[in-house]
Amino acid sequence: MSQDKKKRKRKKEASKTSNRKSKNWDKIFVGRKKIIEQILTTSGDIFIFGARRIGKTSLLKFVEKKFGKNKIPAFYFSIQGYRDSQKVYRKIKNSFNRKRFKIPELESGNLTLFDFFDKLDLKLNQKIVFLVDEVEQITEIEKNEPGFIDKLRNSIETTENIQFILTASPYFKMLVANSICSAFITAFEEFILLPVMEDDEIFELSKKLIPSITNAEIKQILEFTHFQPYLVKIFLNQLTQNGEFRAASKSIAQDTYNANSLDGIFPNYFNGLKKEDQEIIRKIHRNKFRFKKQYETKLKEIVQYGYLKYEEGNYKISNWFFEQWLNEVEFEDRLLSDDKTITKSIFNKLTDYFKKLPDSLQGTILKYVILIVVLIIASLLAFLLGKDLKFIKSIVELFK
Repeated sequence: MSQDKKKRKRKKEASKTSNRKSKNWDKIFVGRKKIIEQILTTSGDIFIFGARRIGKTSLLKFVEKKFGKNKIPAFYFSIQGYRDSQKVYRKIKNSFNRKRFKIPELESGNLTLFDFFDKLDLKLNQKIVFLVDEVEQITEIEKNEPGFIDKLRNSIETTENIQFILTASPYFKMLVANSICSAFITAFEEFILLPVMEDDEIFELSKKLIPSITNAEIKQILEFTHFQPYLVKIFLNQLTQNGEFRAASKSIAQDTYNANSLDGIFPNYFNGLKKEDQEIIRKIHRNKFRFKKQYETKLKEIVQYGYLKYEEGNYKISNWFFEQWLNEVEFEDRLLSDDKTITKSIFNKLTDYFKKLPDSLQGTILKYVILIVVLIIASLLAFLLGKDLKFIKSIVELFK
């Protein structure tokens, strides 16, 4: 094919995609074959951990369809923002209605979520699967309904015909470390860490989104996104504008960073880690991290989640966007630190100056400072109570 024809083809493809947002690409799912096989062949309950925007939701929705093709009823739902168990119960019933999955004995009556699980399990004559997203939310439900987590764990452990597959960010591990949730994860037989995508998976994803994209162009994109599927998608969307496909560059990356408000992603992304893991990332970002054998397992996990990468014998921040966000955080922290230092310095200078004054003058200054404070409080009380402010004169007389 001639260069002109290739250019026309690429322009046509770019034109088709330029008017659609990256969220319209969410139905395109590639890769994760080993993890999908593990999920489909595991009979016990599964907990999947993965960083924000790593593809947990896409994975669950894809697996939901896979179970359906295998004649196993599966129901995806997210509990993000839910604050009581009855909303979860209604969400499940709505999922049943959407798929026309009916059990007449459970259609009527006001059941609690956990009564529903028990009765459903008894009535089932086949396995069904609940695919529950954003499970961090159960800690918020627990605040409103003490005992919720224990009851949920009991349902997961005791129901035989219901398989639970749950997802959460690494942040959930931090929440459960020293809380009632710590026993909750013992209910699961299988734990899966959802990592960033493999090299061939990103290439497949990119070519699905833009068929004419070249391997060299994908490699350029990876320099900014480092195998993060969500970042790859929005970056490709940004490169496809006005009927043209633009090459990846730092200026385009900066446009993407601003236009897609990626700074709104990374606070949650970063807070999904334990404090000690966050500190490791900060030290690596500042080039102040010293490797010790005790960190090896932890570092490998952080790399799998996609926060770091290992290149040329060193650990580095994984992607350009995350690094820019860390730069901004460091800058804001420095400004805050400088403000505190300046304030402290001014206070110390005033204190030192005050101590050098004669005792009589110190007493006079303190007397008037107290007077001013008392007058302010008295004025506020008088205003709130609707009293005459004339009595304040008597307060002033006391200080003469």
